[in-house]
Amino acid sequence: MGLTSQLNRHYRLMIRQGKYPICYLCGFPITKYNEVSQDHLICKSIGGKTIQENLCVAHRICNSRRGSLTVQQWFDRQRE
Repeated sequence: MGLTSQLNRHYRLMIRQGKYPICYLCGFPITKYNEVSQDHLICKSIGGKTIQENLCVAHRICNSRRGSLTVQQWFDRQRE
């Protein structure tokens, strides 16, 4: 089982226990199992690795909307 699968499993267990992880992109709790995803801080497309230090929990939709933007670009666009 890969690292992202292991982390998603961990966060889904938390949700079952009523401990909702916070999406690092929007700041809201992730309350449904199918909303959990792991986002690469440094995108894989620019050489980011799938290691724990480069992964953060995020809503699937937030992760998808961020796309290949850097974290700084994402937050800059949210302020516009």
